[in-house]
This record gives sequence, C-alpha cells and structure tokens, in this order.
Amino acid sequence: MGYPLLVWSFASVKSLSVTTRYMAGFRSTGQLGELSAISKLGFGLDALTGLGAAFLIAGSASFVNENLFHVSTLAWLSILFGISFPFYSLLSTSFAVLSSCERLPWLAAIQVFDRFITFLLVVAALLMGFGISGVILATAAAQVIVGLMAAWLATLSLEREGVPAWWRADFGSIANLRRELRRFFGWNYLIVSFSGIVQQGPLLLLGYWRGPRVAGFYRLAMSIFSVSSHLEGSLWTVVYPRLSIRWGAGEREEVRRTLWRWSRLFGLPLALALLAAAALSPVLLPAVFGEEYGAMVPGAQFLIVGAAVSGLFFYLGPFYYAAGRFDAWAKAYGLYTVLVIGLTPIVIDRGGYPGVAALVGLGLAAFNICMAGLLAGTRFMSVPQAPKSAKVEGPDAT
Repeated sequence: MGYPLLVWSFASVKSLSVTTRYMAGFRSTGQLGELSAISKLGFGLDALTGLGAAFLIAGSASFVNENLFHVSTLAWLSILFGISFPFYSLLSTSFAVLSSCERLPWLAAIQVFDRFITFLLVVAALLMGFGISGVILATAAAQVIVGLMAAWLATLSLEREGVPAWWRADFGSIANLRRELRRFFGWNYLIVSFSGIVQQGPLLLLGYWRGPRVAGFYRLAMSIFSVSSHLEGSLWTVVYPRLSIRWGAGEREEVRRTLWRWSRLFGLPLALALLAAAALSPVLLPAVFGEEYGAMVPGAQFLIVGAAVSGLFFYLGPFYYAAGRFDAWAKAYGLYTVLVIGLTPIVIDRGGYPGVAALVGLGLAAFNICMAGLLAGTRFMSVPQAPKSAKVEGPDAT
C-alpha cells in the first residue's frame, strides 16, 4: 500500500486546495457558469491523475516489490489497490464542492461513511480468512464506493445551487484565469508531492533497512497521528471557504482579527487536547493494542506533539491558500521534506523507529512555527489586490 500511495502523491494534483478557493468566490457572487466550469476542471483532473497513477503502478509494481522489498508475490495487490485511485481521487473536488456550498452535514456524512465502510469490509475480509490480502482488497473496494458516492453528493449539491450538469460546462467562462490556475495547480502539485514523500518515504525506508515489524509500528503510529489531525482537517474545511471569500472581498483587517480569534477559540483548545492525549498514550495505547505495542508509544508521542502544534496554527494553510500564496507554502514545505528525507537514513541508523517519528513530528512542529512567524512578519494583510474569482462585474460592482 505504501508504494502505490507514494506514486499517487506524485501523479495526483489534489485539486481541493485550488478549486475550493475559486468555488467559494464564484458561489458568493452568483457566477454559476464559472462555478460549473471550475467543478468540471477539478473532476476531470482528479480522474485523469488517478488513472495515470493506476497505470504507473501497474507497470512498475512487480519490479519495485521484487527488487526493493523482496515480496514479488504481492505485486498484484499493489496493482489492485492502485485501480481504486481513479475513483477515490474524486473525493478531492467533491469535498471542495461540498465545503464551498456549505453542505457540511453531507461532507461529514461521507467522511464517516468512508471510515465505516472501510472498517466493515476489512473486518468482513478478516473474518472470512483472507488475511492481509483481504485487508488491502477491502480497502480498495471501499475507496471505489466512497469516491463514487462523494461525486454523486457533490453533483446533487451543485444542482441545488442551480448548476444542473457541471460536465457540460464551457471552460471559456474561466479562460481569463488560465495562467493563474496553471500557476496555482503547479505549486499545489509540489505541495501534494512533498506531502506524499513525507508520509510514505520514511515508512518505505524503515521497511527497507529495519524490516516489516518496525515499519508496521511506524505505520500504526502514523495512523494514530492521522486520527489526531482529523479535527484540524475539519477546521480547514470550515474556515478555508470563508477566508477565500473575505480575502477576495478585500477584508484584510477582518481576516486579521478572525485569525487571532480562531487561534484562541479553536487552535489552543485543540493543541491542549492533543498534548493531553500524548501524555496519556503510555497508558492508552498498550491497553488498546496490547502490551507488545508499548514500544510504539514514544514515536507516537512525537507525532502527536507535531499534530498539536499544527492544530494550534490550523489556519495557516487555509490563509496561505486563500491569499494565493501557494508558492510560499510549497517552498517551505519542500525544505521540510528535504530535511526529513535527507536525515531519515541517519536517524534510522541511530534511533530506529522512535527517531524517525521524532524527526517527522518535531519537524512538522518547527515548520508550523516558522510559517506562523513568516505570517506575523509580513505585510500580506496590507495587500489590497483581490483574486480574480471574487470580482463582481456589472452595475452591482460598486
């Protein structure tokens, strides 16, 4: 699963970060033609990049599994897991549509359904005796189901906004945004690629040098880290469209006040809750998974601390994206990625799994602190230019 996910991170553009910015602006100004066109662009890119990833995995899985991980008999599982990507990739634009149209209950429902159907199919596969193969195939099947359901809900949401058939949209309505979109998608592609490298790179390197047991500890710790970051992801979903609309309207001072208010009301309690979870993990994790997983605790704590700092500054990503500063975020995250991957071999040799978890978790904390400092030390808020997506033309422009 790690190798296909790494390939997907390179092949995918994850249009959510770009399309949400424009969808929110177009919906707020009633530009339904533009809303339909950006939806068609997002879904098209999602499907094409997912399909490209599936073909790349199909062509390389046998070689990679045999020569790097010496498990050539499992290559077919990597290929079948990759086949789910063209469907699961539809989540990106679907989430953008649902959050921009403020269908938050629908968005919550599909996210809960995603976890539920995956859990249900995996348990069923295990009970039927399919073992690890069943886990992977069940996960792939769940991703196909969830991707199609999310696309259906997004289409229904657009219909209720007055966009009956987004697939018939004319790209001419957003032709003036071509250069801007190309630039933003380019930077966002780098961000997604860097994120995939940070998530899957250390796992693959641990598996190569320390074996599957150590890699399994790290993967389970990363799963716990992922759960701990879900609250931050939920806040992203809510605040990003609102920041995009306010930034597009030129409400710089209101954005400044909003960021500080959100930090106090949501960021600080979230960070404190995650730090408490890190402190309790030596008791909770062995109780849940078993005493033999006690060795996983230190690494999990480092990752949760990283998630806590990231949660404190949860608004950073939405702000940089809403302000159109994809380049600043990509460059900083690229530096973080280079440091993590460059130091991972050294850390594996000296610290093993806990050292790698500390490198990733504390590195994430340092990245967020630096980006918060950059925001505080710049004049972003004083820039009067609004993104093109929020301009209102005609007699109501004043």
